[in-house]
Amino acid sequence: MLAACIRSLLTQKSEISYEIVVLDQSDAKKKRSFLPNEDGVRIVRCDFRNKSRALNLGVHLCLSDYIAVLDDDCIAQEQWIESMYYALLSEPHTVVTGRVIAGDREEGAVRSRLHDDITERLVYQKKEITPIFKLSGCNFGFSKAVFKVVGPFNEDFGPGSLFRSSDDNEWSYRVLQCGLKISYDPRVVIFHRSWRDKVTDTELMRDYGYAAGAFFGFISNFSKRDFFYHSVRLWRWILGAVLFSFNRREIGNHLGYGVHFVQGFRAYHYYVKQQKGD
Repeated sequence: MLAACIRSLLTQKSEISYEIVVLDQSDAKKKRSFLPNEDGVRIVRCDFRNKSRALNLGVHLCLSDYIAVLDDDCIAQEQWIESMYYALLSEPHTVVTGRVIAGDREEGAVRSRLHDDITERLVYQKKEITPIFKLSGCNFGFSKAVFKVVGPFNEDFGPGSLFRSSDDNEWSYRVLQCGLKISYDPRVVIFHRSWRDKVTDTELMRDYGYAAGAFFGFISNFSKRDFFYHSVRLWRWILGAVLFSFNRREIGNHLGYGVHFVQGFRAYHYYVKQQKGD
């Protein structure tokens, strides 16, 4: 998947100069002969497995003032670099998130849960209620100036971390809390590969639920109003899926999401309590 992702970045239709920084957290014993040895591609070996930590390292290593983030199981549309660059250039103090389209199902796989139907530009900012779940962690960009204001990615969130996921949710919530904006630009397109089978898809839903619970624990320390407003909406979504999906596997997935949400919420508060105790 990584090889296909990099190929999509090397074949961009753009006259803009850019570098590709790969934060490689795979097993050091595995062969990497598929990785391209080309100018503009930097392979950075990491001795850890934590997406947020890798992102923080990547920001430090990048030469440009503008940074775009793409996951290895995604394919960049041929104008992704150019679209992201001009979106950031026109809104240098805004975080840009693009459109994610689920790819065709691969052999033995289910359709990716990441898919955006929205085709018009939207802008999110903090008002009485701070919006959540508005940033696609596999397709977003920002300037180093914005990163300096918001701060680094929380290494307790994200794949490989204590709370498994929601690195994008936690960071984007802080973006809006800082008074900055998040712009959804449907012209910035990537395709998320549909590669997970039913078992790994169920595991993903549980991780999402656990991470969402921890994220809601994080929200509750910022704003009780945000916490109660979004809690009602989230549980309404879970119950709606359970009652009206009429699909046994999806009912089980959403029930698992809810159970792990509660576990993640409790784990977050226990963790914070332990940290304060230390």
